[in-house]
Amino acid sequence: MRYGKICLFAFLIMTQVLGCSYKEPAAFTESPTPAVITPTPFTVPIGETPPFTPSPSPSPSPSPSPLPPSPPSPSPLPTAPGTLLYYSAGCPNPEGLKLVREFSKKEALEVLREFNLGDLEKKFQVSDPSVWPLLVPAGELSEKEPLVLAEGNLAEPRPARESPYAELLANACGKEILDYSWWVEVCPGSPPPPEFELCPPGIRLHFFFINREGRWLIWGFG
Repeated sequence: MRYGKICLFAFLIMTQVLGCSYKEPAAFTESPTPAVITPTPFTVPIGETPPFTPSPSPSPSPSPSPLPPSPPSPSPLPTAPGTLLYYSAGCPNPEGLKLVREFSKKEALEVLREFNLGDLEKKFQVSDPSVWPLLVPAGELSEKEPLVLAEGNLAEPRPARESPYAELLANACGKEILDYSWWVEVCPGSPPPPEFELCPPGIRLHFFFINREGRWLIWGFG
């Protein structure tokens, strides 16, 4: 009997020990399936395309004045400081100038006709670059008819040192240019006077010429 109690007591003890140490395994829980993320493409919002407005066409630029041809002669020189030359915009460059002993009225008339009746390009061809800034087309000189010249409108050509403006020319451009220059008086009007001396001094025009490499050119007038 006693032995049975002991066995029962021992069984209870073992049951208690095992019951305290035994733990029922946790139930297996499946991991949640990860959500599949589908990337949304990035798009830039597009607004309305603005209407195309063409740029206004530029207004046509005015036609430029005809340019003088490249001068066959060297560039002109400025007048001496403190001097003012009314008959030209500068002084002829002495390079290429010739000292000529004779200058006929016929030669002067040919140059003057081209200068007075020709277009602007003609004027450039029979004048020195020193006078180009003063040139305008014949029709723009005034409302009067272009100057028509005959031999009777011209005085005999003379060296410029004999003109009443010799001192002015020498002071502005030097004695060397004065020595190269010729002077021609012109009496405007048609018909010309029977004798040039009958032309009133107050209406006479004065032209100054040089000879550059065999070509007669006007370098001053007024």
